[in-house]
Amino acid sequence: MSDYLLQAKTISDSLTAVGKPLEDSELIQRILGRLGAEFKEFITSPASSHVRQSLNLDELTELLLKKEMLQQKFVVPIEQSTSLAA
Repeated sequence: MSDYLLQAKTISDSLTAVGKPLEDSELIQRILGRLGAEFKEFITSPASSHVRQSLNLDELTELLLKKEMLQQKFVVPIEQSTSLAA
C-alpha cells in the first residue's frame, strides 16, 4: 500500500511540475478507484463515504496504511491454519 500511495503522490507531483495539478479530491478518487477487493468495504460503506469526502490526502494515506496493517495482523498463514484444523 505504501508503494502504491507513493506512486500516486509521485504522479501527482509530476503533473503539478508540468502545470497540470490534480486537486486532492481528484487524486483521492483515483486512489480509491484502484484499490483491491480487500478494501471494498472501505470504498462502498455509506459511513465511509461520508468520512472520505472530508479527508485530505494525508488523512486518507494514514487510514489506508492502518487498514492494511490490521489486515496483515489478522491474516493466518495457510500452514498455520491447517495445523490448527488437525
